[in-house]
Amino acid sequence: MEFYLALGVDHCNGGDGPDTINGFESLVNWVEKKEVPTRLIAQKIENGQVTIQRPLYQYPEKTIYSGKGDTNNLENFVCQ
Repeated sequence: MEFYLALGVDHCNGGDGPDTINGFESLVNWVEKKEVPTRLIAQKIENGQVTIQRPLYQYPEKTIYSGKGDTNNLENFVCQ
């Protein structure tokens, strides 16, 4: 079983955190193309614009801010 923890999300949707996740796309690629996801991408979309992006890693791994750059940019997070 795969488990990805999405922080700041109100039970699957809403809240302050990134609540739109590419989970279905990743699942389809896993089943049809045998591409096991190494991370999921979570986004907060407000007024049609992406305002936050974060990578989600499989539990027990954690998404950790690198300490540099914009905290809304997924490239500034690492897996720990």
